[in-house]
Amino acid sequence: MKPGYNYLKRSKMKKLMFGLIVITAGFLLLGFNMGYLDPHYKSIIFSWKMLLVAFGLTHLFTREWPVGVILLLAGAILLGPDLTGIEYRISELLWPMLLIGFGLILIVKKGFNIRGNDTAISSASTGDGVIEEINIFSGQRHTVTTQVFQSAKLINIFGGSEINLTKAGMEKESATVEMICLFGGFKLIIPADWEVRVEAISLLGGIADKRSTILAGATTKKLVIKGVAILGGGEISNS
Repeated sequence: MKPGYNYLKRSKMKKLMFGLIVITAGFLLLGFNMGYLDPHYKSIIFSWKMLLVAFGLTHLFTREWPVGVILLLAGAILLGPDLTGIEYRISELLWPMLLIGFGLILIVKKGFNIRGNDTAISSASTGDGVIEEINIFSGQRHTVTTQVFQSAKLINIFGGSEINLTKAGMEKESATVEMICLFGGFKLIIPADWEVRVEAISLLGGIADKRSTILAGATTKKLVIKGVAILGGGEISNS
């Protein structure tokens, strides 16, 4: 693919993200002015700290995406006391968060091919056993019936994914779900006889295993979940 085409796709995604942020800011401001939202949060949302989060989001789908990750982490740290009411000194968190940010960049750079998508918001394919989704302020639900399920790559930003795999099968012994969840999440509905291994990193979020039935040892099929969840997470269930 031509470099110029890739540049146009990244530029399009950056403009799309910026536009979504502006629209969201407009709706939030309208909500505050009309009294629908707690005025306490107005000074928090419309602050320079939140600008770091906004700039981080706009860089997330460009070649400067590591900068986006760092800005998002910085914004989350600075907004922490305002949103949670828990006071802490920034100096106590600086080096730990820098290490976490560096680690996240290494993981994401190795495990994901972050790029713009022709459909801008989302896409999915199950014909070859592969699912790819990008959900921004939106969500998708899929029921997968392929018997050659291999992998899923999910990016959820203020959005979510629900994938029902109860009718799916694996051609190989294992399949992988790679995800990035930022203020978003996912739900995986899987067969009771699948083994699950979580290798994801969570920051102010998590992945909950809510399966009501687990048939241990009934099969050799394994689902491996990798990725990063920041202020977001996921759920694994049977229904």
